[in-house]
Amino acid sequence: MKSVVILAFAAIAAFASSVEIGQKFPRLSFENQHEEQLHIDNNTKKVIIAFSKESGAIVKDFLDKNNGYLQQNDAIYLVDVSRVPSLVMSIFMLPSFRKYDFEMGLIKDKIFADSLPRQGSNLTLIELDNLEVTSINFSKNL
Repeated sequence: MKSVVILAFAAIAAFASSVEIGQKFPRLSFENQHEEQLHIDNNTKKVIIAFSKESGAIVKDFLDKNNGYLQQNDAIYLVDVSRVPSLVMSIFMLPSFRKYDFEMGLIKDKIFADSLPRQGSNLTLIELDNLEVTSINFSKNL
């Protein structure tokens, strides 16, 4: 029994470790706002992550003005919704997200969200090369 508990905690600790330069991006599939799978693959060059309503609004404004940016730059946009109550998500946020002209991955897992690098209310911008993290930057805008 002890070994099962130790293995479970080791698996959780490995999954919860922070994303760092030189590591492979730890998760390659997310549900998007249309309940379809959004995949990060070897061609993905940039992962844009919003952790707050304010940073999400900045990304939305930028992507609305720069139609096709994600595809042209081999980028994926992720938004942390792990702390949003499910009722609020299903009644208010998802219907709004579904109207967007761009695809966004939803980070629903709090443990995974906590493993991602962040700096205050800034966006997290992660550069990838064949799924390996090559840089991590934080910015107020894109």
